[in-house]
This record gives sequence, C-alpha cells and structure tokens, in this order.
Amino acid sequence: MSLLLFKSNILIAFILIFSINFCQNVEIDSLEIKNPSIAWKIAFVPGFGQLYNEKYIKFATLTSTHLYAIKKYTTLRKQGNITKRNTWGWWVIGLYFYGILDAYVDAQLSSFPSKVKKDSLNLEKNQVDILEMKKK
Repeated sequence: MSLLLFKSNILIAFILIFSINFCQNVEIDSLEIKNPSIAWKIAFVPGFGQLYNEKYIKFATLTSTHLYAIKKYTTLRKQGNITKRNTWGWWVIGLYFYGILDAYVDAQLSSFPSKVKKDSLNLEKNQVDILEMKKK
C-alpha cells in the first residue's frame, strides 16, 4: 500500500514539475527590460519616467493633466480663492507622486511576460488564413 502511495506521489510530482516547466516557455527581450531605480529617479521631472518606460500616451496624459492642475492652481492663487486653490494644490502634489510611482511600477513590470506574443499573433493569423483556404 505504501509503495503504491509512493509511486502515485512520484507520478504527481513528475507531472507538476514538467507542466510548470513547459508553461514557463516565455522569452523576454533583455533590451525591453527597464531599470526601476533609474525610472523613479528620472520621474522626479514630471512625465520623464513615462518617456523612459516608452509609455507615450501615458506621458502625454499625465503631463497635460499636471500642467492643467498647475495652471488652475496659479490662477486661483492670484484670485485669492483659497479653498479651490488648495484643492488644485493637492492635485498637483498627487499627480507628481503618481507619476513617480507609476514610472517605478511600469519599470518593475517591464520584465513581466506579456499575454500575447508578436509571433503568436502571426501564427493565429496564418491559421485563420489556412482555414479560410480550406473552406474555398
């Protein structure tokens, strides 16, 4: 009985090890990996961390939002509207730290494998083309 249990445990371990090994067949281009320590240091200049991580839409959105918040803050400061000025001041500070944190996290996740590979997209397209040719 114990020999049968031992064999079944060995078989389960063998299956788990090889299934994990085959699931981890992911290639990551070393040129696309970003250094998080550089990203958060560059991000002290608003938007530059997003540029470093090559997130151009995020850079444009974050930078334009930050500039708008600074413009509103300075306008309300000149008008003397303290309540709204403070609100926009908090937005400026929040967006600044969000940019730093976002740049750091994006750099950390640059080594994370993407869900869809470029090669798999081409393979799927070729498979669809083959199926369409078979239907004709």
